[in-house]
Amino acid sequence: MKLLTRFYITAIILFSIQSLSFAQHCPFDNAAILVVDISDLLADSEIDSLRITLTDTNFTVLKNYDGYELIFKKNADKTTEDWYPNNLDKVRYSFAEDNYILIFPNDAKFYKDTFIKVEYLKVDVFEMFTYKVNKNDVFDVHENIGNWTEINNLFETPKPRDEFHHTIKVELKK
Repeated sequence: MKLLTRFYITAIILFSIQSLSFAQHCPFDNAAILVVDISDLLADSEIDSLRITLTDTNFTVLKNYDGYELIFKKNADKTTEDWYPNNLDKVRYSFAEDNYILIFPNDAKFYKDTFIKVEYLKVDVFEMFTYKVNKNDVFDVHENIGNWTEINNLFETPKPRDEFHHTIKVELKK
C-alpha cells in the first residue's frame, strides 16, 4: 500500500511540474520582414491588380513552411486583437509605415537567390518588375519588436531596437 501511495504522489508531482513548465514562445521567433515602398511615377493613372510576391530564380512564387504563398500585404492600419499568434500581418509595424510587408521565416533559403516580383496592370498593359533580394534587405523582427505581449495594447509596434534602413524602393514606370 505504501508503495502504491508513493507512486501516486510521485506521479501527481511529476504531472504538476510538467503541466506548469510550458514555455510561452514569442510569435516572432525566427521571423524576418521585407518592406517594399511602391511609388508610381505616373500617379495620374491608376495601378490595378498590384501583386507583390517573393519568388525563386524562375520567378515561381515561394511558399512558407505551412504551404502558403509568400505574398506581400499592405502594412496594417493598426494592430488588431486577432493578430496573435499566427496573424503577424495584422500587426502594424511602426518602421514599415504605409508600405507593403512580408513576414517570413528568417532562413537563408528564403532570401538567397530570391526575387521580389511586382506585377500590375497599368492602363490595360501588364507590367512586371523584379528585384534581387539580398541579406541587407531582411530585417529580423524577433530581435527588434520589443515586448510582444504588450502589442495588443498598442496602435503599432514600438520603435525597433536597431535602426531600420531596409525599405526596398520600387518605382513603377510605363
